[in-house]
Amino acid sequence: MTLSLMHIVCIALAAAAAYFGVKWAFRKDTEIENRRRKAVELSAKLTSMGFKSMAELFMDYAVGDYSGMFSKMAMVAEKLKGNDKDILADLSDVFDNLLKIKLATQEGRSLVKAELESVERMLAPPAPPAPVEAPAPVEPPVAP
Repeated sequence: MTLSLMHIVCIALAAAAAYFGVKWAFRKDTEIENRRRKAVELSAKLTSMGFKSMAELFMDYAVGDYSGMFSKMAMVAEKLKGNDKDILADLSDVFDNLLKIKLATQEGRSLVKAELESVERMLAPPAPPAPVEAPAPVEPPVAP
C-alpha cells in the first residue's frame, strides 16, 4: 500500500487539528480551574470575615455543586426578604470580625478612633446659642 501525497497531507492536517484542539481544550480547562481556585480563596476570605452563607455559596461553585449553589442563593434571598433579626445576627458577626481586624493595626485603631469621635460629635447635644448683645439704644434726634 502506497501513500499518495494527498494522503500524507490529510494525515498531517488531521494531526495538527488534533494537536491544536487538545491544546485549546486544556487551556479552557485551566481557565475553569483558575476560576475555581479563586472561588476557594474568596470563600476562605468571606468565612474569615463572617460571611458564612456567601462563603458556602462560593465553595459550592468551586467544587461544581451548582444545584447546591442555587439552593444557597435561594436561602440568601429568603433571608434578605425575611425578618431583619437573621440579617442583623449575621452582620453582627461580620462587624465583630472586621473590628478585630481594624484594631490589630495602628492605622486601623486611628481610623476607629476618628470614627468614634465623629459619632460622638454627632450625638452631642447642640451647644446653646451664643448670647446676643442688645443693640445700644438709639437717642432720638434733637430738634433745633
